Amino acid sequence: MKRCQQRRPTIKRSRLLSLAVAGLLAAGAGAASAASGSVVHDTTASTIGSLGYQANQVAEFGEQVFPAETGPLETVTVVLSSWACEEGGWNTTCTSAEGATFDDPVTLTLYDDADGEVGAPRVSITEIVTVPFRPSTDEACDGGRWLSDDGCRNGLQFEVPFDVSGLDLEATESLWVSVAYNTQSWGYEPIGAPGPYDALNVGVTDVDSETVGTAGRVAFAVGAEPQLQAYDATYDLMARLTLAPVPQSIDDCRDGGFADLGCRNQGLCVASVASSDSDG
Repeated sequence: MKRCQQRRPTIKRSRLLSLAVAGLLAAGAGAASAASGSVVHDTTASTIGSLGYQANQVAEFGEQVFPAETGPLETVTVVLSSWACEEGGWNTTCTSAEGATFDDPVTLTLYDDADGEVGAPRVSITEIVTVPFRPSTDEACDGGRWLSDDGCRNGLQFEVPFDVSGLDLEATESLWVSVAYNTQSWGYEPIGAPGPYDALNVGVTDVDSETVGTAGRVAFAVGAEPQLQAYDATYDLMARLTLAPVPQSIDDCRDGGFADLGCRNQGLCVASVASSDSDG
């Protein structure tokens, strides 16, 4: 099935700082097509911790992904972890007002897979992410940690969805997903001053913890002259890939259903179904 042909959306500068599309991710030969709105890769069900960019001299961290099915991408979601405090430090006495946040630009990039190495970049999206400060230190916890429903924690994990719908991007049989942002000393453009971004981490999970799809190698860009390189590791990036809704039949287009499928009108929705049927 094919999704509706649409105009690319107007980018709101308040949400999306930059958008660079180097090419389209063509569907892999012989791969099965996906059902409407399918999650085709997911490593977000459990966590073993997080990777700090400032602490580990990282500019970018990514994962080789083998989606369960191919199709047009709608959303790529990553998990971040905030260890930032409004006052104090995460491992001493942390104080944060309830609901306090800070804004930080975070970049998602999708790359080709080149036989287990990071290939050419396909799309790069930078969003201004509203990052929550982690809760204040709780007296029931040691080491400056806060008390969650699951026990004492250093960081506060949260999901960041990147909307890639309207870009005609497809999940291929294999690709790379990465996250980049700047800190005081590290990143592609180090900020040069301390700030809460130094305590922003990326969520990681155990190898083989994926619930959908398969994860492969990881990639780091580290040091003073960072360049993304692939490595074997014992953990994976926490990420989820979701396909765009696709009309499965003409009935899906009726009674306003075309709008839920991202089609501008019912005629385009029906044409999308007819085009898929003619393709066999």
